[in-house]
Amino acid sequence: DIQRKLEANKDILSVKYVSREQALEDFKGNNANEPVIIDSLKELGENPLLASLVVKARDPNQYQKIYDDINKSDFVGEIGRINYGKYKDLINKINVAASVAKKDGIVKGILMTIISILIIFNAVRITIYSQKQEIEIMRLVGASNNYIRLPFIFEGILYGIVATTLSMLLLFLTIKLKPSSFVLFGNFLNIPVGTMFDLYISYFWKLVGLQLIIGVAVGISSSWISMRKYLRV
Repeated sequence: DIQRKLEANKDILSVKYVSREQALEDFKGNNANEPVIIDSLKELGENPLLASLVVKARDPNQYQKIYDDINKSDFVGEIGRINYGKYKDLINKINVAASVAKKDGIVKGILMTIISILIIFNAVRITIYSQKQEIEIMRLVGASNNYIRLPFIFEGILYGIVATTLSMLLLFLTIKLKPSSFVLFGNFLNIPVGTMFDLYISYFWKLVGLQLIIGVAVGISSSWISMRKYLRV
């Protein structure tokens, strides 16, 4: 009943029920390298853990509001403990890091996009210049603008595909072979470096798709701009 009421909260993305048995198995798995803790559980002879509900917010900034809503609810008396306070500092650190990374990423992304456009623009212009006589002849014999543009548009698309492939490969090698690059970030959030690689794998196709869309768009737009001068008769 409590789970159903929590799921009705628009700020909550999901509510997962964890049984006492599952909680014990998870606890043992998380402390497999702590023989003292495992031995203590055996001495107890029974499961000391309780069933729980794991609440996931739609927005990490909403956990405080969800916590306040639960404390004001009609079922708060049925809840033994809310462990939000235990993770509050960590959640705040993640939110701060995410905000800083987002702003930094936007600035660097815009800067790198401008640089990429200039590089591709010049690369395509060099190709166009080396074939300017062929382009002039095609234009004079009646070839359409799109017909002339197409090979250079494909060249821009190719630049985007190659850039995506190389960037994903370099990111993979950096995380896998030089994890020290992520130590500072990992320590700030108290996240193991290995988790960074798991995140990379989890979001691999999203990263590929996003970079491919942006890379191809930059390549096409750069090629399109480069061709404008040579399509005037």
